[in-house]
Amino acid sequence: MQNYCFIICLFVLDGFVLPIACRNIKFSKQADLSGYTCPTMDKGFEYDKLNLMQCLKTCADSSSCFGVFHDEANMHCVGCNNEFLTSSSAPSLNGMKYFRRQTYMIVTEAKTWSKARLHCWRLGGHLADITTEKEELYIEEQVLDHTETWIGASREEIGGIFHWEDGTPLSDHYVKWGIDEPSDNLDEKICGIDYPRDVVILHPLGRGITGPDTSHFVVKLETYLRFHNLPYKSDFNIDNYKLGPKQKVPWIEYNDVTLGDSQMIIEFLNKELNVDMDAHLSKQEKALAWAIQKWIEEFMYWISVQWTWVLFIEETFQDGISPFPLDEKSAVKVWVANMTYTAGIGRHSEEEILEITVSNLRKFSDILGERQYIFGDKMSTVDCSAFGILSQMRWLTPKSCPCYKVFEDGEISNVVKYLDRIRDHYWPDWDNPRF
Repeated sequence: MQNYCFIICLFVLDGFVLPIACRNIKFSKQADLSGYTCPTMDKGFEYDKLNLMQCLKTCADSSSCFGVFHDEANMHCVGCNNEFLTSSSAPSLNGMKYFRRQTYMIVTEAKTWSKARLHCWRLGGHLADITTEKEELYIEEQVLDHTETWIGASREEIGGIFHWEDGTPLSDHYVKWGIDEPSDNLDEKICGIDYPRDVVILHPLGRGITGPDTSHFVVKLETYLRFHNLPYKSDFNIDNYKLGPKQKVPWIEYNDVTLGDSQMIIEFLNKELNVDMDAHLSKQEKALAWAIQKWIEEFMYWISVQWTWVLFIEETFQDGISPFPLDEKSAVKVWVANMTYTAGIGRHSEEEILEITVSNLRKFSDILGERQYIFGDKMSTVDCSAFGILSQMRWLTPKSCPCYKVFEDGEISNVVKYLDRIRDHYWPDWDNPRF
């Protein structure tokens, strides 16, 4: 048995973000039980002359009712108090349909179809399907005050053919569509389709006043997308880190794929679109690039996070760097401090962290030398990673922070020029991103 979350949506002019809500629908149809009803000992009630809605309401009004059998032809209703096995010991009532009591949740925030689907998945259910006329009539009764609804019809994952969430083609069940529905016009937002095909839909965290995003790995991925001039669109939502498949940012949707983790996304797009920033590197250089990338992403990243989101979090919020509301500052600090303590950097004093910061930036400066990019005159994936982390340390760290001042004292001028070079070439809109 699967739970169902029914989503009510209202269209807006740009067709990108839609408000949704879930009603308290109390029942979903159980799999075919071959006409068996609940054993006599578990029978809560039995009535004649009740239509389906009256039968379901009778069960809903009873705290002990687990589900109902209903015979539409004879208007016969049987309520069951417990879950039971279908066996020959249970009396058979041919023609009866079983509806099991369920709990539904009301959602009253703007969501796209994909986010509505993710929301239902996290509740342990999925978007509603409609497989019988009775289900359609029942759902219509719940949504009388709303124009249109998100339902579980989609073309994702199964070759462009409309299907329900369980993969069943729409044509295999009851179908009663309006004229020209389900629509195939990709220029309009419809239930089941909410993004254009062949466009990377990027889900970032949120910009700060001095940079395009406060996530190091979003900037890494966007730099990669811009390097290859890949079509993409950003869908900003401060809760994106909760909504993705790995519950972190960035994550993307691309045609029939939803994917999290910046490196996995890059590797997926390399194969999907036949691009490769590292094609010019030798086998040995690729291995060295990976070692440098992991050092930057797994160690220097946490240095940056500790400065901005723990040690100087007051200034991070005061200076407008944080995309989070001010009343979440304390919670953010506790949350991040727990992570940096676990990572190890949070166990050091501020003086020790400054010494570590300077030492690691010097090492990166030594690796870079006089080259334009880490491995010469051409960008590679490791440059996207380095820019993602180091640009945060330079431009999205409070100016009162010692970390920021390291970039200003002239000792690592080659690193400053390196960051300027990438920003100026690939981020001419750094202060006001166009995507």
